[in-house]
Amino acid sequence: MKWPQGRRRGIWPIFFSLLYLLFVGTAIAVSLWGSVNYAALNNRGVVVEDSVLDLSTTDPHDYSLNYVLMGQVDFYYNRLIVSDNDQQPRDAQVSLPCSWGDYGFAKSGYGSYAFTVKGLPQDGRLELWRGHPLASTAFYAQNSGGSFSKLGEVGRVSKTEYVDPPYTQEMGALFGDGGDIRFVIECGYNPFGGLTKSPFYGSFETTKNDMGNRYLAGTGFGLVLANLVFSAILFVSHKKQRGNSAFFILSIAVTIFYMLSLDFAEFMLSLNLPVLPQFLNNLLIDIFGLFCVSTIAFMLFRRHLIPWRTYDWPIATISCTVSLIVFAAVYPTPWACFSMIPWILYLAYLTFRLFLNGDWTRPLWAFTLMSGFFSALYAITLMDTSGAVVFGILSFTSIFVALIGVVLNFIYLYSLRRISEHASKAESNKELYEEAQQEAMVKQAQPYFLFNSLDLVKGCYHHDITEGDEAIGLLAKTLRTSIDSSSKTFVSFGEELDAITRYVDLQNLGKEKPIDVLYDVSYEGFKVPPLSIEPFVENALKHAKLDEVKEPLIVVRSSVFGEEVTITVIDNGCGFDSHHLTNQNAPGITNAMTRLAYTLNAKVSIRSEVSKGTEVSISFLLPSNSGGTQ
Repeated sequence: MKWPQGRRRGIWPIFFSLLYLLFVGTAIAVSLWGSVNYAALNNRGVVVEDSVLDLSTTDPHDYSLNYVLMGQVDFYYNRLIVSDNDQQPRDAQVSLPCSWGDYGFAKSGYGSYAFTVKGLPQDGRLELWRGHPLASTAFYAQNSGGSFSKLGEVGRVSKTEYVDPPYTQEMGALFGDGGDIRFVIECGYNPFGGLTKSPFYGSFETTKNDMGNRYLAGTGFGLVLANLVFSAILFVSHKKQRGNSAFFILSIAVTIFYMLSLDFAEFMLSLNLPVLPQFLNNLLIDIFGLFCVSTIAFMLFRRHLIPWRTYDWPIATISCTVSLIVFAAVYPTPWACFSMIPWILYLAYLTFRLFLNGDWTRPLWAFTLMSGFFSALYAITLMDTSGAVVFGILSFTSIFVALIGVVLNFIYLYSLRRISEHASKAESNKELYEEAQQEAMVKQAQPYFLFNSLDLVKGCYHHDITEGDEAIGLLAKTLRTSIDSSSKTFVSFGEELDAITRYVDLQNLGKEKPIDVLYDVSYEGFKVPPLSIEPFVENALKHAKLDEVKEPLIVVRSSVFGEEVTITVIDNGCGFDSHHLTNQNAPGITNAMTRLAYTLNAKVSIRSEVSKGTEVSISFLLPSNSGGTQ
């Protein structure tokens, strides 16, 4: 995608930030609208009216009967009317789900709710199931004979001690006897104001049909686990790539967030495995959601999608602090959902920065989509656990987390592909650069060789015209060979030996005591860079002071053992300290060593002793298409 220029550059960050806020706001608005109109949408309008639940117009065997308990019921504050056989009038009439603190009672306390069920036939059966109240509750039914029977209990009902109830599915069954049934819910001591979340009731067939939710929850867990394993494999296999830790951390965070959801609790209960108590579970998932938001921000900064500025610390700190203060002050009341506003605005700010400063060749929209999915999921979860909405988040978590996983893995794979492309491009550029460098070094060696040769020709002419003419002839042949090899990366070892021979002949012109060069060549079926061996012979001729030696000698030897070729240049001159060899004092030697290392991956070692001579050893492996002999 092409980076927008000019005025358009400032428009797109604003557009995508507003698009993110619109997506999250729509998810919140739909949740609130569904909660306000829950009875009409889900309960078919059937609610408790004036403490009476009339089921005469419903079929208890209806396969789709699945209601949440809501409406006007009798309330008895700090009274357990069945356990204590309390027959005094009600204290108030409240509308479930609610906090009794909304009706002027102190939140910390216990109480009872009661209403009458009408229209349940004699063979009817009404199941209470999948409740997630924050307080321990017991359920009782009074038949037409006036006696109460206990249907079930969630947690342990106490008047003085708060007991965090477990998440449960099936809490009891109400059997019809042809008459009206008085239904009582006793709520144990709690600091939250009672049944801020109502239980569900429905037909026996519906509770069996609820296995579909369990399968969905199990599928969601499988998707989340697969995403975690996939992220772990990519992290381990590409752990040297910068920023991959952020992907892996986010995958872990999303997995833990899912394992705290009601979907995962459904899955665990279907396997008869224990789950966390309800209040603790809700508190952890709400707090851990903030960690996921922090991880998303960490990933954006860690991968340098957003440049870090000094003002990012205070913005992030203020957003997190305000959110935690609001959450801690009013949780688990519906007002706790306002703690989501700071981090929603913070992610909107990051979205703005992402499109303002980010690289548009990357999938910036995917990061925004992932942030939007998680923000919508976390917002609905927070409203659910705080009691701001009637219905639960069940099955929404699996859907949203699966979408988050898909987007996250898409970003991960796209990033790896991008890294691979850049690596290939860098490798290609490196090869082109090294080839150009190699060509430049060859061209550098040629004039260096030419200048030295011209000095020799000048000296020959000063000594004798005939020698000068002979020197010109040798130089012409040498230049012709040099020009022919200038466009080549490699020449045969035989051609390199010819160049050495011509240069030595040129050096020996006019000398009273010519220097002998002995060629001990046992193998020459290989190639070397042009003018890569000659500088070592030239260095011996110029600097080894061979004229002062009684029997000056230079030996050029080649051999092969297995697949390894060894070229050796030996002289019996004055020797030198090889540790002081640099590009400044020996440019021809360092040039040759660099080219041999690059083209043949050759190892060049120089051993020299003062007054004893110098030995240069060049070793490298034969290419796979070359044959070697021992």
